[in-house]
Amino acid sequence: MRFRILELGSGDHIRRREGRAMRYILSIAALFVLLPAAALADVKYYRFGVDTWGPGPPMYTGRVQSRTAPGKIYEVETDMRGRLVRVATLRDGAKLEETIFEFTGTRKYADGYRYYQNGAFTSRTRFRRDATEQVIYADARTTKGELTGYYTCSYQSYEADCSIYTADGKLTGRSQTHYTHGLIDTTRGYRNSDDRIYFETTYDQSTGLPKSEVRYEKGQRSTESRFTYDNNGEMIRMDHYMPTGQRFGTVSFSDGLERISEFESTDGMIKEQFTYDNKRLAQSVAFYHNSRLICTFTYDRFSNGMIKRTLANGPDGAVWAEYPNDFVEGVNRDGTPIDHTSTPKIYHAGNWW
Repeated sequence: MRFRILELGSGDHIRRREGRAMRYILSIAALFVLLPAAALADVKYYRFGVDTWGPGPPMYTGRVQSRTAPGKIYEVETDMRGRLVRVATLRDGAKLEETIFEFTGTRKYADGYRYYQNGAFTSRTRFRRDATEQVIYADARTTKGELTGYYTCSYQSYEADCSIYTADGKLTGRSQTHYTHGLIDTTRGYRNSDDRIYFETTYDQSTGLPKSEVRYEKGQRSTESRFTYDNNGEMIRMDHYMPTGQRFGTVSFSDGLERISEFESTDGMIKEQFTYDNKRLAQSVAFYHNSRLICTFTYDRFSNGMIKRTLANGPDGAVWAEYPNDFVEGVNRDGTPIDHTSTPKIYHAGNWW
């Protein structure tokens, strides 16, 4: 069971880039039994969760002794059979989100889970597994049962190949994740079916945190991003480099969220400034060129946080473009999204700056 799959619906995984470094997101009616009783629970706290090859839960590392530990930690609950039944994400002691896994009878592996944000039930996911118990299909639904997306996966030689789809079956992304000694090593992520642009991410196997991400275009290495963390494993900075080693951009983070992205383009300086809602989901991104506001991106979502569309509004508030089924936070001069292959609806013709 892939770690990112386990946390389908969580703010941390749906949010950042919602596709640039492919955070893989995402059943069949049956009677599901929530287990176990609280008295039988074993609860521990960890700093990190590492994606593993097998069908079971991730490997949690960086044990901490208290739920009040600073920064982001995982509260991990197992039952008397050793099954993972609940994972809550805490930040500075406050519970932000919670995943409760559901089982049929005494099955070893979960059939799916319910997801909560700020104590409210927001979404549900169901798994379909193969004969080895690996998850080969999962869908994401709102609390009312509305399908918002699904993914499929296949497995061979310690590699998981997954494809992500909208509710109507449109391919929005795909990935190839490789594991060494059973732990995540690298991931290659693509947009849609286009293989001209992809991102290859390398992970720290002791923490599951990405170390670097290289962008390829037509098979050629074009840029590299390197990540910096504080002592609690919180990302605080991401630096972008050209193949020559020259730095051309920086992203700053605080409280675990991307705040400001600045980078040099071929015709000037680009700046993106993020704001968030109380669920820690991106609410808007102000997009600047050479300190002049070009447009503001806002996001239309399903009730479970999945993206319906992005709207780009000009400085006067007029809608300049619409990007269906896509999280967009940056565009080229003509309004087409950077590193995306989806088809936008451009209402403001010509160059935007």
